[in-house]
Amino acid sequence: GTFLRGVIYIGRERTPAGRMGDPPSTALADTFARAGFRMGRLKTGTPPRLRASSIEYDACAVQYGDDPPKPFSFLNSTVRIGQQMTCWSTRTNQRTHDLVSKHVGLSPIFDGAGG
Repeated sequence: GTFLRGVIYIGRERTPAGRMGDPPSTALADTFARAGFRMGRLKTGTPPRLRASSIEYDACAVQYGDDPPKPFSFLNSTVRIGQQMTCWSTRTNQRTHDLVSKHVGLSPIFDGAGG
């Protein structure tokens, strides 16, 4: 799993961690490695968190959840969830591409830090 030697990146900071403040399973990963399991890296590609007040929602397309919700697995016939969260879709433009290209080296994904 993603906890085995888990690392999170916040800006340029690299912190050993699991999900939501949980610690990584470093000792378990070390045990697997000693037993001969090849350890690799699963890059989950978690999207960035955005400050809601910085988004121009009027410029976005609303994307509602499935009604009724569809199960993620064929092993389930129903989905039990509370109220669904509305999502919004937007597109980039050349200005966005230029800004990202100018600062791509600040991302741990592209600076060789192993992100």
